[in-house]
Amino acid sequence: MLTIFVLLCCLLQNGVGSSYCSLSKEPSATVTEPLVILQNGTAGTSTIYANGTSAKVSAAALGESTYYPSGYNISTGTYVSGSVPADVQNVDTQYFIVRSAVSTNNTYTYNPSDFNLLGSTTNISGALSDLQSNNEGYMTFRSYGSTSSTSTPITNMNFTSNSSGWTYTEVDAKGYCYNGGWQSSGGNTLGSGGGCHRVYYNDPSSTQPASSVTDYMRITYSFTTPSASWYSQKASFAWKYALDSGSYSTQTLTVKAKLLDAADAVLETLYTTTTMQTSWQYQTNLAIASSLSTSTTYKLQLEFSIVNGGSGNKANIFQVSIYWDDAGVKFTYYSEYTMEVEFTGTSNTQDWTKLVWTVDSAWTTGSVTVTLQLYNYTLGNYTTNGNGYISYTSNATANTDETKTQTITTNPTHFRNGAGSWKIKVKGVKSTTTQFDFKADWIEFKSVYTVFTASTEFVFSGMTTNTPTQLNFTVVSQYNITGVNVKIQVWNYSSSKYATSGEGYTTYTSAGANETKLLSINTNPQNCTSGGNARINVTSTLTTAAAYQQEVNQVKLVYKYGSSTYDYVLKTNNTAADAWKINLKVYSSTSVDRLSSVTIRFHDGTTSDQIIISGGVITQSEGPQYDLPGNATRYISIVNLSASASGTSYLYVYLKILVPSSTTYSLYEITFEIT
Repeated sequence: MLTIFVLLCCLLQNGVGSSYCSLSKEPSATVTEPLVILQNGTAGTSTIYANGTSAKVSAAALGESTYYPSGYNISTGTYVSGSVPADVQNVDTQYFIVRSAVSTNNTYTYNPSDFNLLGSTTNISGALSDLQSNNEGYMTFRSYGSTSSTSTPITNMNFTSNSSGWTYTEVDAKGYCYNGGWQSSGGNTLGSGGGCHRVYYNDPSSTQPASSVTDYMRITYSFTTPSASWYSQKASFAWKYALDSGSYSTQTLTVKAKLLDAADAVLETLYTTTTMQTSWQYQTNLAIASSLSTSTTYKLQLEFSIVNGGSGNKANIFQVSIYWDDAGVKFTYYSEYTMEVEFTGTSNTQDWTKLVWTVDSAWTTGSVTVTLQLYNYTLGNYTTNGNGYISYTSNATANTDETKTQTITTNPTHFRNGAGSWKIKVKGVKSTTTQFDFKADWIEFKSVYTVFTASTEFVFSGMTTNTPTQLNFTVVSQYNITGVNVKIQVWNYSSSKYATSGEGYTTYTSAGANETKLLSINTNPQNCTSGGNARINVTSTLTTAAAYQQEVNQVKLVYKYGSSTYDYVLKTNNTAADAWKINLKVYSSTSVDRLSSVTIRFHDGTTSDQIIISGGVITQSEGPQYDLPGNATRYISIVNLSASASGTSYLYVYLKILVPSSTTYSLYEITFEIT
């Protein structure tokens, strides 16, 4: 700071060719008010003495000092190593290190916002809102048949070793019908092969019956339907025809397969043909249209009939055979049911430290094999073991609510995508012939993330108390992990809080080593210092599972104060009508070597440099005369004012006032104090 004191007095001296008049040494009876007086300026600080004939002016030189912290306070985190100011003065390999600490644990809970039906699962009741709490308000899904089984109640359908279970009956008008019985070979070449069953018709008469007669040869098997409901019922059988001997021309031969009830009432004819084939005909998947009941007796009947004789027919002697094989019925039913549904939702995208997911549900049957799975977006599939996978067998008692939950602390973010989407799949499987339902009561997806914080305050003390014109804080720091959110704040003594915006405040996300941040305070910088003290705080936060390190390499404050221009520090006022001549002259000085530059000048439209200091040396100690017209004012200003070191300098200067039309001067003392 540069303070200039100016003392003015009028001295009476003798000099060659001129005389100096000191008003203060005149006899008191002849002393009058001075015609030229000094008055206060508008810049710096000025004090006027002795009727305006002496003055002191104080001004601060433009100065700059660099300071480093003398202390620190860690509000969040743990000290690791380093000291101040030693390890924060230079950008080097020495750091002041603080390990972060947990500052907050944030928990966010989500429920499904949509669902996808998988397989042939159906949603039969409830809404997504029913999944938000464990209150026995259900969203219900119905299972579908996922594995089929078959029942073939005719156990001897292939006539493998005999014709047991099959009953032969006939309607024989002429005594020509015969049961050929089981045949050990010649079976269905399109099916099981092996044995078969034969019936035959032998007409030994050459006399044709006068009227036609119909003879029937039947084999029948009685069976019981399954106890479980089925979704498909089919019949099948194989047959072939053989003309054993003779010939016939007008006879009608018919092959039929029929379904009877237990009382032999025909329920439906499954197949019929009058076209005889000498090769095996395998009739498979004959649909049974009748509505059959579970655990009920029915019969499958295979029938061969022949219409023989009639008026005008030629008599023939012949024998024909029909062979039966692979005759049975097949019931297909579901022996396993599956329910599977996918629930979806969205969450935040923070760096989670924990994920807790929960499914509370019940099943309308007992002992269902249940799997609960989270979708792993890193693997691109549903998890099949470990984290994100729960499997269990439901309670043996139907409709029992059960809560299953899992906590994931290893890579919990693998179970959501970049947009925060997540998926949970529920699957229940049971080997049963009875369809069942899944009742979802409560599904929750809960993310937890931990915020680690390191907050260090650096304290400056013992600084200059000069009013600052600018404060420049520099912080060079790094972190042992990228992506840390950093906030740097300067303390405001006026508001008694750290800045939250504007000058003295900055934020950024760390990206590398030794990142430099400058906070320049140009508006009211004096509010950020007090009694030679200042404070700056570095706070870093990161959502992460483990602590990180705040490593500060440099903390520096460049403190600028003073001014290079003071316009004006004094004014010289002529109260008389006569014109005067004025100039300035240094007659003594102290500590001017610290002054880099000083120029003291007169001005009022024009300028006149009176005293000049450059590089700590007075290069012009007296200036040229400058006109001071009658009733006019001239201004004294200081420009180009700067100092290279702190301290106080003094210039003791005369204001020389030349009396009009004479060689007599009045001398006013002005002291310039420059700090």
